[in-house]
Amino acid sequence: MIVLDTNVVLYAADDESPQYGKVREWMSRMLDAGETFGIPWLVIVAFVRIATLPGILSKPLSVDQALEFV
Repeated sequence: MIVLDTNVVLYAADDESPQYGKVREWMSRMLDAGETFGIPWLVIVAFVRIATLPGILSKPLSVDQALEFV
């Protein structure tokens, strides 16, 4: 199991992030290889808080969008 941290989840959610393509490609490779991902509650809470703040992501998410993403 691969345990994700907040930054990886943020990069995967922000299609304008320079790391977006690399993270999505890596995640896809890992899933194709049969890996599973774990997301700790602390990471989910941090992601929702950060992803919904104006000025952090190029397009901040609503709380519902952030929860749906994770």
